[in-house]
Amino acid sequence: RIYKAITSLMSANVQKLKESLMTRGQIVEEMKFYASELKLDLSVIPVIHVAGTKGKGSTCAFIESILRHHGFRTGLFTSPHLINICERVRIDGRPCDLKIFSKHFWSIWNRLKKLSNKSPGQRKAEMPRFFQFMTLLAFDVFTLSDKPVDVIVLETGVGGRLDATNVLELPVATGITKIGYDHMNVLGSTLDKIAGEKAGIFKASVPAFTIANQDPLAMKALESYAKKKNVKDGHLHICEPLGPDIELGLKGKFQRENVSLALALAHCFLSRVCYKANPPADSKNSTATKNVSLAAKLTKQYPLFSPSALKDSLVLTSWPGRCQKLAIPGAEGIANLCIDGAHTLDSCKNVAEWFASEVNSLHSSEEHKDTSFGIVFNCSQDRDPAGLLGKIAEILRKHKVPISWVISCPFNWSKKKSTPIKTLEMILEEHSLPDPSNQAIEVTSGYLRSGSKLNEVKDSKKSCDDIPWQIKILRIWASISQAQKEQVVWKKFDNKEKSDSKLGLHEVGKHKCILHFASSIAEVIKVLAQISKREDKAQMTLVTGSLYLVGDTLGACGFKI
Repeated sequence: RIYKAITSLMSANVQKLKESLMTRGQIVEEMKFYASELKLDLSVIPVIHVAGTKGKGSTCAFIESILRHHGFRTGLFTSPHLINICERVRIDGRPCDLKIFSKHFWSIWNRLKKLSNKSPGQRKAEMPRFFQFMTLLAFDVFTLSDKPVDVIVLETGVGGRLDATNVLELPVATGITKIGYDHMNVLGSTLDKIAGEKAGIFKASVPAFTIANQDPLAMKALESYAKKKNVKDGHLHICEPLGPDIELGLKGKFQRENVSLALALAHCFLSRVCYKANPPADSKNSTATKNVSLAAKLTKQYPLFSPSALKDSLVLTSWPGRCQKLAIPGAEGIANLCIDGAHTLDSCKNVAEWFASEVNSLHSSEEHKDTSFGIVFNCSQDRDPAGLLGKIAEILRKHKVPISWVISCPFNWSKKKSTPIKTLEMILEEHSLPDPSNQAIEVTSGYLRSGSKLNEVKDSKKSCDDIPWQIKILRIWASISQAQKEQVVWKKFDNKEKSDSKLGLHEVGKHKCILHFASSIAEVIKVLAQISKREDKAQMTLVTGSLYLVGDTLGACGFKI
């Protein structure tokens, strides 16, 4: 029943999103109205508010882990969820129990249904947008549960100034992660405009922080807005990235920036509650002692942290779907998926760098010199797949990582697609890429195989709007390869355990990349596992382009969050 209600919220949200450019300015006022009617006191629990284009979730995960390891009961609100909607609302680092989630869901649902005769501003008090509803639900869980949390770590959805989470009037601290190009249809087309929207969470007399590695235009805008808002100390605090000597639970060099911001924000909360650190516990483990010692150096800058608690919190921070490596279920030997939901140019650059480092680590062992590498990619149709794939290809080429296969498959849930804004021809022209239309393929029962010309692609056995989009993605990779004089071939993706063709990832030649379409990520995982049993070599596959794809992948692997 609850999932049916959630689906109705999300379905109604589609139409509301279409209207959002005209009505978005009313979201915060609506939230104030809803919070008042629901009797949610948003001032009773300290809140750390985080906005930004990339790294918000990881930063919030670090903050939550730091404070939990210092003895606080934490509430964490993030989006989107990967597998289960309860992931959006976490208590003490764990997704909210479904029974608790359901109790608060129906409590809010029933109370809001009674508001049809009241109006927030000039609008009828209809059921909130999906993200508004989830934000209200999170506050209800965190503040009105039998055991309320001590601190809330709150991630914005889109932007900041007009985001539903900006209903807060006085957070403990605000932080801005890396600013980049995303959601430009609502946030603006330049970095200074986007930064200005993110800076909308700044509040008078509230400390404001950001990372040092911001684009100069974005940084200037953030600093300007901080002064206009009269933040605490009169200026924006800049956090330098953490050095490489302290171990983190989240991989990727860019996490050093995220954790630096998390440290500042978490320490700001500790100073607010007058927390006193305990001395580090003794340890006979030399590595643990070294890590505690390194963490102790941080306490010179942040004296309220306990070195031992800080060390544990950083090492044990977990944030699934971000630079995460998983063994392929049912595979033999080394067969790993490197998973990240990167969907912007900056994040694709970072994830490609991380993937290259994983490849180099594997290659450093003589035992695994003979390894094959591939990519599974999909993105929503309002993204720029040529830009994202082009950045990945550029970084992997720089690090001399040969890609032997590229696979595209649809998301599991058809509602996750959107209308493509540009045609393939427009995308190729924008990126100065050649037209690969001389490649010959056809779609039959969801598979690609040699056959007719691309402009004759059709599927007589299955009606699936995703199929043309997957082919478009693969054609873009073919075009990127063609521009670099690299060869690709289209080949049927065979999921039969005993294939007459004895599918091998390298059988077409050392310098060719095989392009596949698969009907689902589950099928991809199954075939990669079967290939690992047939071929006496390690394999590593980068799965990226969308958090929806990441969620589908984790679910297909049986991963529990």
